[in-house]
Amino acid sequence: AALKLAPGQPEAKRMGAVSTEYLMLDTIKKGLILRSLPVAEQKSRRRDAVRLAQRAVAGRADRAEAALALLDVLAFRPDDERVKDLLSTLRP
Repeated sequence: AALKLAPGQPEAKRMGAVSTEYLMLDTIKKGLILRSLPVAEQKSRRRDAVRLAQRAVAGRADRAEAALALLDVLAFRPDDERVKDLLSTLRP
């Protein structure tokens, strides 16, 4: 927002860089938390994400919410082809 209001200002550029760093740190933290979940919880989250994605594909759930749930699953199951396929189906 600061960069849009004052694109040439050094303070706006600094605010943009800092906000990007915070976003990256939050993403890393979330990934670490997801990867440290017990196996049973990971399985449960995967099952729920797949169900939500299937409902979203059928038009009965929010596509963006389903995509985020699938991305969370990829944090601890990066090679899950079913999840990747559903994610590519949800994305335009």
